[in-house]
Amino acid sequence: MGVRGLRTYVEHNCNANVWISSDFRNTGVVIDGRGLYYYIHTLYHTELNFKYGGEYDQLEKKLKEFFEKLKSRNVVPYVVFDGIMARDQKKFETHKKRKKESIEWLSNFWALKKHEVVLPRLVKMIFVQVLKDMDVKHAVADFEADCEIASLANALNVPVMANDCDFCIFNIRRGYIPFQKEIFANENTTVQKFSRSGFAKHLRINPNMLPLFASLIGNDYISKGVLKRFADNVRTIPDIAQFLSEHNSVSDAIAAAKAFYPQEERLEFEEALHLSSEEYQDRPSNLRDCAVRTYNDRQLPQWVIKLYREGSIASEGLSCLCNRIIFLNTLCEKVSLPSAQKCSENLRWYYYYALADAVAPSTTEIPSQKKIGLETDPNQTPSTDQSPESQVDMDTGCVGHTLSQPEGTFGKGGKPSMISAKTEQGTHNDHALAKQPTPVTPSKLQKQSKDSSLNMATGPADRKTDDTPQATSNVSKNSDTPEDVIATEFDRKKSMLVDNEVNVTEKVSEMKIQIHDIQKMSDQEKKTHLLNMLHSDWPFIRDLLDEHQLVVPAMRYWIIHANVKPVHLDALLVHYVDEERSSTGSEFRPFHKEVVVEAVHRFSEWQDVLYWAEQLNTLLSCKFESLQVTKLYNGIRVYKVYERLRDPDIKAEDLVIHSKKNKYLNLRDAITKDLPPDCQFIQSQRSKKQQSKQGGKSMQEKKTNLYENLRDEALDENN
Repeated sequence: MGVRGLRTYVEHNCNANVWISSDFRNTGVVIDGRGLYYYIHTLYHTELNFKYGGEYDQLEKKLKEFFEKLKSRNVVPYVVFDGIMARDQKKFETHKKRKKESIEWLSNFWALKKHEVVLPRLVKMIFVQVLKDMDVKHAVADFEADCEIASLANALNVPVMANDCDFCIFNIRRGYIPFQKEIFANENTTVQKFSRSGFAKHLRINPNMLPLFASLIGNDYISKGVLKRFADNVRTIPDIAQFLSEHNSVSDAIAAAKAFYPQEERLEFEEALHLSSEEYQDRPSNLRDCAVRTYNDRQLPQWVIKLYREGSIASEGLSCLCNRIIFLNTLCEKVSLPSAQKCSENLRWYYYYALADAVAPSTTEIPSQKKIGLETDPNQTPSTDQSPESQVDMDTGCVGHTLSQPEGTFGKGGKPSMISAKTEQGTHNDHALAKQPTPVTPSKLQKQSKDSSLNMATGPADRKTDDTPQATSNVSKNSDTPEDVIATEFDRKKSMLVDNEVNVTEKVSEMKIQIHDIQKMSDQEKKTHLLNMLHSDWPFIRDLLDEHQLVVPAMRYWIIHANVKPVHLDALLVHYVDEERSSTGSEFRPFHKEVVVEAVHRFSEWQDVLYWAEQLNTLLSCKFESLQVTKLYNGIRVYKVYERLRDPDIKAEDLVIHSKKNKYLNLRDAITKDLPPDCQFIQSQRSKKQQSKQGGKSMQEKKTNLYENLRDEALDENN
C-alpha cells in the first residue's frame, strides 16, 4: 500500500527503541515477492541494468545467491506475490495514478541519470522459475499481498521481510525486517528489525491507534482530497501523533477529527477512515482457499486456483475473468511509438477468452492438466543446529495452521512451488490469538510436515471438485446464454494513459481460431492450435529440436506484428544461438553515443510476445518445451550485437562461431519462410540487400549511406 512519507520518517527520526539489532538465523520468514525484485534491481542497479529490457541471467544469479544465503543461515523463506485488483476497486484510483506516473517517467527515461525502476517484462517468470528450482515455497495472493503476508507471518510465527512501510503498521508478532544490504552480504547475520510497540512508544500513542495514524497520514485507500480539511489543520506526522495522543480511544479520535469537516462531509470522511483502517487488521490467511470470484460471481475451479497460486496464470487473464479491468505494464519503450503491448494484443485477447471458456459452467477440470500438489517425504530430516527453544511445539501459536517444509531449508522430494499448510477446525479463537506464540524454527516447520495434507495454494488435498458449475466469464449469472466478454484495458498512447474497451469475443471471432472444447483436444491438436495463433504450422518447425519449437513461431509472430527490421531479428538470433560468446563483454563495445530507443522498443515487444506465448503454452497444456528466458534475452548484450550489425559491412552470421553458423541460418530460414508480402520485415530486408551492394564504395560514401539509413529509420518511427 504505502503510507505517505512514513518510510522517510521512520528511517531518519526513530531511535534505538524502534530499530532493534537482531540475529537473522534459524527462523522462517515471509517475503514480499514484488518488493524483493524491486529491491534487487535497486541494490544491483549496475549488474541489473533494466534500461535495455532486463538482464535476466544476472537476475537469476542474484536471486539464487540470495536464497542460498538464507539457506546457509538456516532461514526458511516463504514468498508471497501480489494478486489482482479486488472487485471493490478500492485501489482503482491508485492503480490509475501509478500507471500515469510510469508513463511520465518513461517520457524522460533516457534523459535522466537516476530514475524509477521499470521492471522488465519477464521478471516474474524468472523469479517463479528460480523458486521452483530451489524448492522455495511461494504463492500468489488473491489481491494485494500486504495483509496476506502479515497474516501468514503471524500464522507461522515468523517475521516479515519487505520494503513497504505499511508493515510498520501491521501487528506482526515476530517483527518487520526491511530489505537491507546486510541481508545480501556473505557473512553478516545481524539485521535491523522494526519494533511496532517501540514505534508506538516513540509516537506516544496506543499501538491500536496505528491503523488510524496511517490512515490520517494518507495511503492507497484514502485520497488526499478526503483528508484535505484534516491535513490543513494537522499537518505533519508528529502533529498527527500528538493529535491522537490526546484521545483515549480510536472512536474518540475519529470524532475529534470529524470536527474539522462540515456536517455534510463527515460521513464520507469517517467511512474512508474505517475502510482504510480495516486493511491493517489481523485476519486469517486466505491462501488455504480463494476469495477471488469471476465477473459473474462464480467460484473459480480448483485447477485454476492451483495454477494461479503457483504463479502460472497470467494476472491480466485473471483480472479480465474477475473484474474486466486490466492495467497493462509499461516497459522500456519509445513514447512516440505505439505501446509495446500492441503487437501481442491478439495473443492477449485470446488468452482472456480461452481462460473464460476453460472455466465455463460445463468445465470442472482439464483432463490433461497435471495436478499441482505437494508431496512430503516423511523420511526427510531437518537441520539439527537448533537452540533448545526450537523444540517447543507450535500448534496453538500457528493459529490452527501446521506447516510442511522440505528437507532442511530446501527439499529434495519433487519441486513444490506453493506454501503448504493444514488448518484445524475450531482452533481459531480469541485465546489462540491472544497467546504470544513460541518462535518457529526450521526444525519445527519440518516436524509439522508429517501431518500436512493440504496446500494453501490449492485448498485441502482431499477436497473434491464440485460437479456444479464452477465459474464463467462469458455466461450470464442466471442463465446459460453466452454473453460477450468485454474488457477495459488501460495502456499508454504516446505520453497519455488511455482506456480501451475491447469486445474480446468479437476479436477472437475475427481471428477465426477455434476456441471451444480445448480441454478435449489431443496434445498434437493443442500444439497445432497454438502454432496457428502464432502464424505458424508444423512444416515451419518439424525439423527443429524441441527447444526451438516454440521460439521460432514466437519470433515469427513478432516480426509479422511489429515493425521489425532484419537487424533486430539478427541481433536476437546471434544472442540466442551463441549466447556464451555474446555474453563476453570485450566482444562488443558500443560505438554509438546515443541509444537507438526504437531498437529497445522492438525488443520490449519481443519480450511481450514471449510472455504471452509461454502463458498460452501453460494454459492450454500444449507441452511445448518451456521458453528459457535467460537464453532468449539479455538486454545489454542483445543491444550491443544490434549496434555492431548497424554497420552495413558486418553480417550476422559472421558474429556466430563456425560450429553454430548452420544453426543460426536454419533458424532464420524457418522464422522468415513464407512471410506475408506486406510485412514490414520483407520490405526492410529488400532494402538491406540493396545496401550490401555498396560494399566497394569509399568510406565516405558508406558514412553517407549509413546516415541516410538512420534518417530513414527516424522517418519510419514517426510514421
